[in-house]
Amino acid sequence: MNKELIRYINNKNIKLSTNEKFVVIIGKNPSKGARSPKLWNNAYKGLDKKIKMFPLDVSQNNLKKLINHLKKNKNFLGGSVTVPYKQKIFEILKNNSSKEAKKIGAINCIYRVKNLLKVTNTDGEGSVEGFKKNFKNIKIKKILILGCGGAGKAVSTYFSSLKSTKELVILSRKSKDKNFSKKIKAKWLNRKKINFVDNDFDLIINCTTLGFEKKINKTPLSKKYLSLFKNKPIIYDIIYNPLETKLIKIAKSLNLKFVNGLDMNLYQAALAFNYVNQSNLKLDKIKKIMKG
Repeated sequence: MNKELIRYINNKNIKLSTNEKFVVIIGKNPSKGARSPKLWNNAYKGLDKKIKMFPLDVSQNNLKKLINHLKKNKNFLGGSVTVPYKQKIFEILKNNSSKEAKKIGAINCIYRVKNLLKVTNTDGEGSVEGFKKNFKNIKIKKILILGCGGAGKAVSTYFSSLKSTKELVILSRKSKDKNFSKKIKAKWLNRKKINFVDNDFDLIINCTTLGFEKKINKTPLSKKYLSLFKNKPIIYDIIYNPLETKLIKIAKSLNLKFVNGLDMNLYQAALAFNYVNQSNLKLDKIKKIMKG
């Protein structure tokens, strides 16, 4: 069975015995820097469970085959989904999706219930919890979200539902994102019209991949643009590798408050861990053991 698993992935060095229970993180190349395997494996070790998370690098043409294989493999308990497959795997498993994930149209967590693979999304809740940890008493009224992919939709959905939020604007390249924006009562603008966006936001959240991997030297907003803001917005970049993206470096140079995606990543992982392991451990306990 595990030989079949290896057939569908690009990182062939996975060592998994036939009867071993396991979880995974699925993406284009999570083996090259995803934080989840370390966090989850710390948690399993701390809870004295003989389970391990493996990163699975998979190309798009093998994605559905991999999911179909994992459905049949009863040793597979579930795990995480990362870029660029949060929306694609939602489409494959949407019939077994949570209400939250259906609203978002993207997932980041797979978990087994008997013979079914179910999916949900913990990115949005994790992003809010990560923000609150760093800015406990700050009430945010006006928010600008950059990007409307899987993570962008999750983050937008949860931030738009906060009591303090009066206005949320989503900036993206695809006009079809306008329909999603309407669903969560947000405004949508084409990315090309960024110069026409008001400069009085309290919070700007980067949910694009600009600043990550091959785009490490890019930023969704220029220093010139950010310097035009009347007030001083908080910059929230959900990227956590590197810890200081180009956007965050710009924020520092302008003396703006900022936070990266490290805490968001930890909270969403703790939430997903409970789903996959059918547990109800307190998030702070999971976070503590995940840190090792």
